[in-house]
Amino acid sequence: MHGKLSAGFHEIVGDLNPAFAYLEARLTGTSQLVCSCVHSDEIFELLQLFDLSFIEENGITAAHVARLEVIVPFGARSVLMAELQRDLQLYVAAPAGFTIDKGDVEDFTAAIHTWWKNHATEVGAWSEAAKIAFAMAPNSAGAELVFSMLKTLFGSNQDSALADFIRGSMMLHYNNSKRASEAAKA
Repeated sequence: MHGKLSAGFHEIVGDLNPAFAYLEARLTGTSQLVCSCVHSDEIFELLQLFDLSFIEENGITAAHVARLEVIVPFGARSVLMAELQRDLQLYVAAPAGFTIDKGDVEDFTAAIHTWWKNHATEVGAWSEAAKIAFAMAPNSAGAELVFSMLKTLFGSNQDSALADFIRGSMMLHYNNSKRASEAAKA
């Protein structure tokens, strides 16, 4: 029996190897597919600059800040980028002694947001940059939800509907589904 389990385990692992190879190719940009995750991976790496424990453990330099330009909301705002460089020393010094348990995602998130809320005035332009970073969705689920709702609400014969009508319908649909969800929880 033990040999059978071992053979089954190895078969499962063998079946997963192509998936891991595909994922590695997407993340390293060596995939033959048109889309690559290299840019997304770089964005996620750079967003660590807003994790105070990362700052405590690794420190950051002007070179790290300059790399933020690959993220559109930062790269499109040269004044903000200059202010981030100017306020870098304030930001690096501010989380001195900050410790956090990364074991619980909710506790980690709450602690990071609380710190930023309580120390926003101490870090200059980094406070504005953190608001931008925290507003970024880590995946495309939000956009996919919008397109799914559009498909449900409007058929192909309504492709030329006025944008205001579509926006209003989407807002009503979303709010109604939220209310229904909250009522079901109560």
